[in-house]
Formats: sequence, C-alpha cells, structure tokens
Amino acid sequence: MNIFQAYANRTLIETCLIAALKELLDFKVYQDVFRIRGKYNGSFWDSLIVASALDNKCTVLYSEDMQHGLLIDNKLKVVNPLAG
Repeated sequence: MNIFQAYANRTLIETCLIAALKELLDFKVYQDVFRIRGKYNGSFWDSLIVASALDNKCTVLYSEDMQHGLLIDNKLKVVNPLAG
C-alpha cells in the first residue's frame, strides 16, 4: 500500500466515523466541535472530547495532549496530570 492509498483509506474511515457521530451526537455538541476546533486550533477528536465535556458541565479535563492550563470558554480547564 502506498502513501496515497493509506491516506485515502484513513480519509474514508474518518469520513465514515464522522457520519456515524453525527447520528449519535446532539446537534449542538456537533456544532460546538467545529466552533472549538476553529477557535482553539485543535484536532477534530480533541475538539469532540472538549465539546462533550462542556456539554456534560465538566470543569476540568485531564489531557497529556492539550495545552496545560488552557481555559476553554471560561468553563473548562485543561490539566496535564504529568506537568510538574
């Protein structure tokens, strides 16, 4: 499999996953994913986690991947549990 086939397969899988998520997610959460992604320049998947956390009224999100101390929408603080 060459790099173009691998990319096409990945794109197809992500497209199918996103289509399935649209059916499962509340429309507001789905819209928030793209708002958060644009505002904070995160990946789709990180934005999905953040949007779901906000929807569930979480105030702290533990993540090794996101910026430690980031305050999202003045409601959700990202904390890296490994940060010293």
